[in-house]
Amino acid sequence: RPVGSAAVGDIEIRFELPPGVAVSAPWQRVGQNVFRVGATLPEWPGVVAFGGFEPIELSVHGVLLELALIDNPQPALREALTHWVEQAARAVSTVYGVFPVSRLQVIVAPTPRGNKPVPWAYVARGGGSAVHLFVRPNFPAGEFMRDWSLVHEMSHLFLPYMKAGDAWLVEGLPTYYQNVAMARGGLIPTEEAWRRMYQGFDLGEAVGAKFTVYEASERMGRRGLYRRAYWGGAAYVLAVDLHLRQASAGTFTLDDVLLEMRRCCLATNYRWQAEEVVARLDAAAASEVFSMFFEEQIKSRPFPDYRKSFDALGIDILGGHPIFGEGTAAKYRDAIMAPR
Repeated sequence: RPVGSAAVGDIEIRFELPPGVAVSAPWQRVGQNVFRVGATLPEWPGVVAFGGFEPIELSVHGVLLELALIDNPQPALREALTHWVEQAARAVSTVYGVFPVSRLQVIVAPTPRGNKPVPWAYVARGGGSAVHLFVRPNFPAGEFMRDWSLVHEMSHLFLPYMKAGDAWLVEGLPTYYQNVAMARGGLIPTEEAWRRMYQGFDLGEAVGAKFTVYEASERMGRRGLYRRAYWGGAAYVLAVDLHLRQASAGTFTLDDVLLEMRRCCLATNYRWQAEEVVARLDAAAASEVFSMFFEEQIKSRPFPDYRKSFDALGIDILGGHPIFGEGTAAKYRDAIMAPR
């Protein structure tokens, strides 16, 4: 990069690679092994991978996915992982009809560690949007489809790049949509999505009771507090979504607010703070519900009252399992899990 340049958009990088070696990068591909670096800040992390893989291009609901399956898995696993990535992108696209970004780098690398299909995954924004996953390739294909990790990571892209300490929103919104989008996309049954949410809320409420969700977000290094931050944030998001639906008789939802965020605030080189995003969400909703619930549920001592939301949705808990009632409440409950 030119010395002293904060963000540069016109650098072209060309790789000369030995036969059989490919490259995956978050930048815009303009030729074989030729990329144009996006106007991104130098300190934002991104990953470039080299190896004996064949880059796979997928087009899903307006997004170009460039998939790199590291270590070139056997054909059956290659097909299963490719299908998984494609279906996850389709599920996330059910939120407002298109994928939140137009181009996405996806790197899937095997790991011998962990006891679930995806032991570790994260999103990077340097040079462009990217999702990097470490997987246990010995798991059956169906276990990948039911795993929440990829849909969760893709759901981070509904919001601009934010401070890590704002986990209640940074992670809370993807934690909510990992269940909603998976149900909408047919990856898990609707009943399973509600059950997962209840179990998550129950876990989040049980840990770190002396901390607000906001304080838990700032102290996530302490054992278990990440659950309070993630699931407290998800309970807040559910409450906001429900409020918007009830106030508009079902004509305006959190999905609509996030679509407005896509138009105004995703293509930026600025790293946002949660309070700034909350203000933008309020503006997009023409309401103060996001900031009001932020004060009431995130910065106050009690864990967000997810039982109140469940009651309004006609969901009772019996023996740790959600029981679904009928009537007016079912209309909003079913609408939350219905694709746009």
